[in-house]
Amino acid sequence: MRWVLCAILLLPAITFAEPKPWMQRENPNELGYLVSVQPECPFTQEEISAVLEGEFLRSSVEPVNWASTPDLYMNLDVSCLGRTTDGQPSDWSISSSLGFAVIINREPMLYAGLEYGSQTNAGVGASSIQFIKDTITSGIDAALADFLKANFDE
Repeated sequence: MRWVLCAILLLPAITFAEPKPWMQRENPNELGYLVSVQPECPFTQEEISAVLEGEFLRSSVEPVNWASTPDLYMNLDVSCLGRTTDGQPSDWSISSSLGFAVIINREPMLYAGLEYGSQTNAGVGASSIQFIKDTITSGIDAALADFLKANFDE
């Protein structure tokens, strides 16, 4: 029950996010990205990067290296905690931090107040791992929707 409550509390962050003027880019047809996935996770950094790149391409945004768009890029960090019951893997607790960042004085700076990440709990089976990926994908889609709205809506 408490996980349902947590999911409900996280919905407004994704549902009511609004595009910001700082999301506007001179070339909005490309956007950089940086993905970091802890080695403890049940999927690799390459798998999550492929998911993100696929969502970019479906949105007609060319995914490029984050360093080539220092004025704005998407930043995704995924942390995982596997739990066991009686010595057997039982479930995963996944935290994804997803938002936009810029490079200022050669340092990455995350924009505050607009977060598309999530907290997810799931089992250890293949369908549970897919559920986690789908949750991360939903955040990517929401962030891209705001980026596109900021750049292409009048």
